[in-house]
Amino acid sequence: GAATGLVKALDDPYSVYLDQQSFKDISNVTEGFFGGIGVVVGKKENNFVVVAPLEGTPGEKAGIKAGDKIVQVDGKKTAGMQLEDVVAMIRGTQGTEVELISFKLRGKASSVSEANKGNERTVRVVRGDIKIKSVAGEMLPDSKIGYIRIAIFNENTSGEFAKKYQELEEQGMQALLLDLRQNPGGILGESVRVAQYLVPK
Repeated sequence: GAATGLVKALDDPYSVYLDQQSFKDISNVTEGFFGGIGVVVGKKENNFVVVAPLEGTPGEKAGIKAGDKIVQVDGKKTAGMQLEDVVAMIRGTQGTEVELISFKLRGKASSVSEANKGNERTVRVVRGDIKIKSVAGEMLPDSKIGYIRIAIFNENTSGEFAKKYQELEEQGMQALLLDLRQNPGGILGESVRVAQYLVPK
């Protein structure tokens, strides 16, 4: 409790105290596999917000979008919960179903009471065995431009990036388009190793 209070006093939304279970949960994501629906969730102004649905996962296929506010999981309201508790409810064994109620805030609305209820929807998703492919890429048609998409920075990213980068160079790449849209972040060291291919020393 003291450690949690100390970190909260920083008033920094990107700093959080991780206990043993929370650290295990986040390590599962950065290691590249876990059981769940494949969405990254964060907390913004007391709302639980989808930062990004990971590509090819049950969450993305069910139509969950970045910016969706999750207000209920399996009949339990998320208001007042801790982020790790919400994440734990969404994750689970492959083949089981989870029901989410979510909505998009309209205009300057900052709470459920202010939200347009017409935006509220119920999504039922069957959990899968999530294996995150961090990097994908190809040569753009009729060009010398390579395209690489990084979905998340996990333990495999720099290795996967190096392999794809080399493949595209062998295909005649002279310029690179790097797509980081809806990338929720991840391991800082991996992003630095990727940057070493792209920026001066």
